[in-house]
Amino acid sequence: MDLLNTWYFSTDQKNWTSVPLPHTAYIEPEVITQPQIGTVYYRYAFMAPEEWQKKVVYFEIGAAMQKAEIKLNGVYHFTHFGGYQKFFVPLTDDLQYGKINELEICLENAPLRDMPPGKEVSGLDFCYHSGLYRDAVLHVWEPVHITDPLAVSIPAGGGIFIRTEQLNDNDAVISASCHVMHEFPATRRFELLQYCNTSNAVSLNLQILDPDGNIVFQQTSDSIEIKPNCDHTFVFNNISIPQAALWTPDTPCRYQACFQVFCNGGTVHTQAEKFGIRIQEFRRDGFYLNGEKIFLTGTNRHMEYPFVGNALSANAQRRDAMLIKRGGYNMIRLSHYNQDPAFLEACDEIGLFVMPAIPGWQAYHSNSSFIENAFRDCRELIRSLRNRPSVILWEVSLNEAYPPTWINGEFHRIAHEEYPGPHCYSAGDTWGFFEGWDVLFPCEHLRSGHKPLFMREYGDWSFGGQNSTSRRSRGAGKADLFVQTWNFLWTYNNCKSIPGMTGCADWCFIDYNRGYAPDIEQSGSLDVYRLPKPKFYFFQSQMDPEKMPVLYAIHDELSKLLIFSNGDEVEIRKNGNLLLTRKPDNGPDTPYGKKASPNYETAVLSGNDTSVDEYFNGGNVSKLAHPPFTIKDFPPIREGEEYHILAKHNGKVIAETFLKKPGKVESVHTQLRTEGIEIQVNDLIFVDAILQDAQGNIPELSLPVQLNASGDAEVIGGMSRTVAGIASWLVRIKGCNYQLNAELSGKITED
Repeated sequence: MDLLNTWYFSTDQKNWTSVPLPHTAYIEPEVITQPQIGTVYYRYAFMAPEEWQKKVVYFEIGAAMQKAEIKLNGVYHFTHFGGYQKFFVPLTDDLQYGKINELEICLENAPLRDMPPGKEVSGLDFCYHSGLYRDAVLHVWEPVHITDPLAVSIPAGGGIFIRTEQLNDNDAVISASCHVMHEFPATRRFELLQYCNTSNAVSLNLQILDPDGNIVFQQTSDSIEIKPNCDHTFVFNNISIPQAALWTPDTPCRYQACFQVFCNGGTVHTQAEKFGIRIQEFRRDGFYLNGEKIFLTGTNRHMEYPFVGNALSANAQRRDAMLIKRGGYNMIRLSHYNQDPAFLEACDEIGLFVMPAIPGWQAYHSNSSFIENAFRDCRELIRSLRNRPSVILWEVSLNEAYPPTWINGEFHRIAHEEYPGPHCYSAGDTWGFFEGWDVLFPCEHLRSGHKPLFMREYGDWSFGGQNSTSRRSRGAGKADLFVQTWNFLWTYNNCKSIPGMTGCADWCFIDYNRGYAPDIEQSGSLDVYRLPKPKFYFFQSQMDPEKMPVLYAIHDELSKLLIFSNGDEVEIRKNGNLLLTRKPDNGPDTPYGKKASPNYETAVLSGNDTSVDEYFNGGNVSKLAHPPFTIKDFPPIREGEEYHILAKHNGKVIAETFLKKPGKVESVHTQLRTEGIEIQVNDLIFVDAILQDAQGNIPELSLPVQLNASGDAEVIGGMSRTVAGIASWLVRIKGCNYQLNAELSGKITED
């Protein structure tokens, strides 16, 4: 297996440039009003040695947006439809052995009615983006080899499939299957009758290692005779793992299953698969993991970065997962398509529940190509993610498309065919009159039903549609950011009181490009540069203080001080003297306000939320683990005053912060945000310019800044002025030797 990093790229098939993968065909502006749609070309040349004639050769394309016409050595091979999933290019039968071969991909990112999502760009509300935006791999296998579940088409089969069957306390019973194929070249299949009396003796050894690397199970199967062109699934049932280390969000322990294929006495293929031991259950009264009830505090993610679209480095994917986890969420909904394996791997590793989704967004086309590709998407989603312990719920629904109910019925049936047994849960829209899902997205009449509910999106559209008061930039005034945060707090508290609600996901975690509008969708906890807004700290404050103490204070400069903390008391000192102590808000739950706004996706489930009368009124916190501290009639902070805020839990100080009126800008601090993940070659990171006064406070000003980069650092795009005292750039790190320094530029006027 070779990772294929360097390709050649062209927009006209005349001028070719060497590019690394992941790659975007078009560098977009920060705000995309007209996404670039077109046809581009990629080439990869490689030597196929003569000895490969006895092997099996495949290209694995991680993802290509989104219609890919494949040629090998100038000859048309096939066309793949779909932009969000890996696919395989079989090469064995058509290679020129002993020579240089060239694979060419003609790639179009325009929407097509042949495949989901299939919605026109003019109203898409996110961007298709472009390019070969994940890695590519060249596989050279022995004829007898373990398959990939997406390289074959076997329901609940192909590749490796590991499931937790039973848990009795911590004693686990698991099952494991592995599909092995004796692949025979098509160019020689006329010879198959010559092999009718010959076969290969194949056996499979399974070794399971615990999280510390100790062998806890080992078994070799009986030898099976596999003729050329035939296959066999090896099954290991009733594997006992005593005192198993269970996978949970707090202890995301993973085991490793190592499969070794023996053919005629020799090893021909080995493959390892990580997995977690856990059992999830959705009941009407809640979601249970390993028998423990957990409320799913979720959010939504579009996988784009500014400028480069979906072409993220693996580390950039991991950093997003880390931010979600640190932001107080325990679940992520992948809206509205499957996402990068590196992101899913990070969710497995750090303990973040996942609800993956098939591609789909407000479009359904009743032609056979669209329908069959949608069903294929459903199968491939489950086959590609079925071993991941983070995945607990399958959204196998064309989001907000409302196709005929037989389509949704087939999605539901396919999900259970691909993941048979009691621990598979489908989810999808109920507004299209299909309620056969295992978990329902709620409507008013489902309050009195018997199925578990999950609210997939909340907090945005219901507060004013396109003019939602939840859509506020990081640089908006404090009052606007208070309202944005209040919308989500009020709805989250309301969601937790709805009968049958197992969890809910806010819309959304990161601001994103809409692609057809003159602005960015800004209901995120973070802006597009992954810088936080006050909403981020509200959700973060819902975490257990034993795991991470949280304290964040913000003053609206008029009359209200908000403190988000998971402490049970705050103490405020002014210039060293005790000013006040305060317990968390505990006022009553009240209607949001009086003026109705249109929506169907709402916490009150009757059709409307309402616009705000008073934000942070001291109430609407009855279901919160850690209510905020709202201090009204708090005076403006004047020059020379210092407010020292301490958060306490069980009488002990767990966190502290200071509020001061910043002075004049004295310096610019350059910050590289790695989120604790080491920078690697061809990585993407955000670099900030942070204004500072003499004491290190941040004056929330708009000033012109620039980022100086040299060596192995390439500035892809960024800001020219600070917003609320901070500006950011996206930088590609190409190697180990680089220098980055932010500074003020041009004429300095403190706006």
